[in-house]
Amino acid sequence: MPTIWEEFGFMESPYRNTPLEPTADDYRLFAPRIGSDEEQFLSAMDRKNRAVVIVSGNIGIGKTSFVNAQQHILATEPPTGMPKLIPSVSSSCPDKGDSRESLARRFVFDAMVNIERYCKLSKIRIPKPCIELRRAFFSTVPEESGFQYTLAGTGWGRTITPPRINDVTLEMWRDILENLAGTARKECSVDGIVVCVENAETIELDVLADFLMSYRDTLFAIDGIWWVIIGQSRLYQELDRFNRKISQRIDAAIELAHFTSEEFHDLIQRRIQVYRNKADAISPMPPQIHDILFRAARGEIRFVLDTANKLFDAVISRVRDDVRRRLTGRAAPEVMAPLLKQAIQNHLIEKQIPEKFALSTLREQVKGQLDDNALLDTLLRSLPADKEDAIRSSMFKRYGYGDATEFTGEMLEQLLREGMLARSGIGKSATYGLKGFAWIARELERREHRAPVGPSEPA
Repeated sequence: MPTIWEEFGFMESPYRNTPLEPTADDYRLFAPRIGSDEEQFLSAMDRKNRAVVIVSGNIGIGKTSFVNAQQHILATEPPTGMPKLIPSVSSSCPDKGDSRESLARRFVFDAMVNIERYCKLSKIRIPKPCIELRRAFFSTVPEESGFQYTLAGTGWGRTITPPRINDVTLEMWRDILENLAGTARKECSVDGIVVCVENAETIELDVLADFLMSYRDTLFAIDGIWWVIIGQSRLYQELDRFNRKISQRIDAAIELAHFTSEEFHDLIQRRIQVYRNKADAISPMPPQIHDILFRAARGEIRFVLDTANKLFDAVISRVRDDVRRRLTGRAAPEVMAPLLKQAIQNHLIEKQIPEKFALSTLREQVKGQLDDNALLDTLLRSLPADKEDAIRSSMFKRYGYGDATEFTGEMLEQLLREGMLARSGIGKSATYGLKGFAWIARELERREHRAPVGPSEPA
């Protein structure tokens, strides 16, 4: 039985919202930005033996997808003279409960997994160090909680035998990681491996700085490893202000800008072309809906794709419910399927969900998101139309707060965390603007005053 997406002429949803992986299939989905981001990243990675690169940008902007697309290039067809690197498919992010040793342990695990994956894809024998490590990481026998690891091929030819894997010191993890990198260079015919540190902003800046300072002259000094640290906007500048010894160890920092409208529509079109299995398949949603979601997202492409997916599901649910209401009793799947297919076809205009139908469904989704949000309701009821992008802490009296600090902490920052506001600037100069479902709610309200959006139920 064909899936709903196949009814629209697609193999799967073109609104997939998971990060791209460093593979040939996913690289086809990569939409480059207009500018020099790709050139900057590849130039930053163009080092003889190692590198430490920061890639930063706002939440949901596509940082991981960007890095993985560039990793695919470096793993398969690096430009002349550039290093060939094993990509980091498995990556780790710092956690509040991490020690410098536990995080280093996860980096070693990631390196092991990535080397194994590369070997399997390249039909290369998995190196012995990876086999030894896998046995140690996954041993369930108490007496084998200690393990031996031979540092072969590094010039030392010695064996380390920590009592337990949890007792391995940072210096030992450094030696193991260096050995893995050296083994990969020797046995996999590459220049090194990439180790990615994801979501660096999940811990406080001072904690992150402590980790990076610990790794500055240990892990980051290993030949054969290209480190990529992915974090929130202006991460390099924040680290530079906090401790210049850390920023001095960073080879390059790339700040990704938001997609422009043109770039965004290119991204959607690429996905349509890759995922369709019928030559005449077009975008399930009209471009007007894409525009609304894009403007609401304020650069957070993940929000656009996730919301488009859920909106499509909601539209289909409405059609399915309408079909069920027209039937008497419970219909078997084989009865329901052709009726649903016909109902979908009846609702489409030129093989696309009509704008009015999509808008009315979007309104229901927005209502569900905002119904129990008293803070946002208070903000929207008192917010003038000309202040939607210029909400400041100094407006506290309008919303019944005693001072700017209280207003910022209890309302603005809370709604920021919920994805209903975006912030630009810091401190007293910070301004907030509607974002996500909050922006869509205000936009639909404006449209409702101008003209009817459409029926609340399928025709």
